[in-house]
Amino acid sequence: MNASLSQLPPEIIHRIFDHCDTQTLLRSIRPASKYLSDLVTSYDRFELDLRLTTKAKLKVIHRFVQPERVSLMTNITEHTLKRFMLFFDIRQFSRLRSLAFTDITHKQLQHFFEQLTTDSVTSVSLDLQPDESSIASTLISLLVDTHCPRPPSASDETYIPKRIKYSHSFRLQFLKIRKCSMDDYISILVNFPQLRTIHMMDCIVQDASGMTDSTFSTFTHTCLKSLTITKCTFSLQQMETILSLTPSLLHLTLSNSKECDFAYSFNAGDLEQLIHARLPRLARFDFFLSASDATHDIQSLQSVIESFETPFWRQITNCSVRAAYFLVQQFLAIYTAYIPMVESNQQTRVEYSCMDTSPHLTARSIQMLFDPKEQVVRAFSSTLHFN
Repeated sequence: MNASLSQLPPEIIHRIFDHCDTQTLLRSIRPASKYLSDLVTSYDRFELDLRLTTKAKLKVIHRFVQPERVSLMTNITEHTLKRFMLFFDIRQFSRLRSLAFTDITHKQLQHFFEQLTTDSVTSVSLDLQPDESSIASTLISLLVDTHCPRPPSASDETYIPKRIKYSHSFRLQFLKIRKCSMDDYISILVNFPQLRTIHMMDCIVQDASGMTDSTFSTFTHTCLKSLTITKCTFSLQQMETILSLTPSLLHLTLSNSKECDFAYSFNAGDLEQLIHARLPRLARFDFFLSASDATHDIQSLQSVIESFETPFWRQITNCSVRAAYFLVQQFLAIYTAYIPMVESNQQTRVEYSCMDTSPHLTARSIQMLFDPKEQVVRAFSSTLHFN
């Protein structure tokens, strides 16, 4: 096996390493041979999950992994960060690309970024503690500090100017957050113009009436390609307000909160009109939208799905729109196949799609499509490439 591996370019083997966790690389692959040991040593895309790094494992990592060869750190909490910093100096991690913080405070974040000496970070997942301040103000204060340092006085011999971070330094392309206000969302778009993907639970729109077409045009040059909102609570008008800020979207994913009734989403015509008006470049729309009011029941399935049987919906959803009545929870939902974050994934339901001749009872995963012509179940592809 080593002989065949030795014939491959190191770049190819490093690509294989991309699918291995750090412990596998250090404890299983590195000791296998001198050749593999050298390849592990030269590998520069190590990913560290701080939740899984005990003191014993950190000692091994400290011995065999140079900090500048780490590109990703996840599950950064107050506890895991303190343990990690017993062995490492954050200032040595000069090639970090992705950071994921969980249940952390603004003060802890500030301490981390003050020590960070690189501006190579392009992906941030931020889960602030619930009582923390605005998500946008936190991000901007840490990554977009445009205030000039105070000038030193003659008596201040120990003064060291703080490194200034500008928005063009941290070129964030991916951001994952919890809920944010509309003001936060706008601030994020303005201050991080290179963002290509945003993933959030909800965007709270207090008042959409003050937003006009001239307001929307301010953001026509955004680079955002993908937006995911997993527990949205907004109305159709508020949805239009949010989507109007990012006309460059290619991929939209929506799932509503259980507390929010999305009965308006069953009107395919209104949704199609909104997308044509505000998202002219949208290539795919994935969703799981539900309503539990008395006007929507099993008898509504056929009429709901018929409104989505148009060329527009077949193209933008890859012919995967289905309507279903969930028997235990007693709600009606419309959804596409690729919507992995819904809690109703494998619950018993009466389902109807444009490929069916009649509704049917099922409990299979909603990520699986049943082809009645060939009598087979197919997995839905989630692949989408951004140009």
